[in-house]
Formats: sequence, C-alpha cells, structure tokens
Amino acid sequence: MAKQTGIVLFTGKLENQVGYRRNGIYFIRAMAQSVRQTGATRQSAREFGIASTKAKLIRHAIGPLLDITPDDTCVNRLNKALIRAGKNGMQELQGFRFNRHTAVEQFFSRQPVLTPAGTWNIPAQELLPQGNATHLHITAIAVRISFMQRRIISSRAKGITIDLSKPFQGAALDTRLSGHGTLLHVLQINTSANKAALASRRFTAADIMHVVPPITSKIKTAGTPTGSTFPDQVHVPST
Repeated sequence: MAKQTGIVLFTGKLENQVGYRRNGIYFIRAMAQSVRQTGATRQSAREFGIASTKAKLIRHAIGPLLDITPDDTCVNRLNKALIRAGKNGMQELQGFRFNRHTAVEQFFSRQPVLTPAGTWNIPAQELLPQGNATHLHITAIAVRISFMQRRIISSRAKGITIDLSKPFQGAALDTRLSGHGTLLHVLQINTSANKAALASRRFTAADIMHVVPPITSKIKTAGTPTGSTFPDQVHVPST
C-alpha cells in the first residue's frame, strides 16, 4: 500500500486502484486481478450475508426503543452472534449486550425474572449504588420479528423510574406480546442524578435477556389429520 499525497484524496474504486482512509491518513492500493473462492469461503460469505440481514432487522426493531447509544463494536458483535446462532440456534443471542462494558445483572442483587406470560418481576431489594445516581430507569422491551418474511411484526416497551433514596418494594413490567415470529426480550437500565442522565457507559446497559424462537406445533384434534402443523405457535419457557 502507498500513502496518497496529491491535492485530491479519495476513497473507493478508481480504475484498477482502491483508495481508503485509516487513522485519518489516505492510502491507495492496487485491486486484486482475481479472487479465487473455495467452498468454505463461499459458505462463510453466505453465512455472513444471512447474519447481516437478521442483525439489521434486530437493530431496526430494538434501536428506536433504546435510550442508550450502542457501543462502536455492536454491529460486528451482533453479526458474529447471529452467525453462531445459525449453527447453534437463536439462544446464542441470549445475553447479548448493546453496551459491552456493562451488563444488566450488575444493577441488581436479586435478578429480574420473566414469567411464562411475558411479565418481568423485579424482586424487592436494596439496589446497588451507581456512582452519584439518584434514580434508576428500567425499561422492558419486547419485539417480534419474522426473519423468514424479513419484517418486524410488533414491539412493546414498558418503563419505570426508581428513586434510589427510598426502599425499593419491587415492580412488575408487563411486556406480553402476542403474534408469530421470533420473540426477543430486552432489559435496559439508565441512571440519572437530579434529572441529568449519567453519560458514563458504566451506568447504562441494554441486554437481550430471553429469546423465544417460533416453533411448529403438531396438534391432533377431532377431524384433523395426524401430523397437521400450525406454524409459528410460540411458547415462552419458564425461567
């Protein structure tokens, strides 16, 4: 590679050369004459393409409901998690952090529990101190996505604000969301001091807590042939 030194600097393709920028400096290199793909590289490319499409849907479904800014590695980490999910199942997304620096569990001594019906129960407890924060803001988010149809089915968010100067008696956040498609449950934590949000990444979190993929149930009823299927019947497992 070589450094660009002309008056006009560029990025992208120009004839048989490619310009790009790294750390504020512009470089140029020659394009490869040909690219030889093996079966493995073609498979990797397919997996990456599928994962990228799913990741975009997830970001578009959850992003507008978040009050935190995901860190700068979020896109790549989500793609990698979805590549693993393609091999091991969507449960690979469970525990994914939109802010990799802080987890939701760090804010509680007794962890929130999701009921089979889709309600978050947060047990009464002495909440852990968070710097000079005076209030804790908890938002429960649920989204349904059809990855086969490449569309967002529905979403719902429910939030509460907790005064850290008072005993916390527990709370319930109802995020029941009917319908078909993969169901993602996200918990988000924000903190504030005297109504001013704490900007530190140590005091904000947003994690995918539970993933419920659509399943095909085989149900036999009177007049129904054995093996008839009802696609996308969703069951929320007990926690």
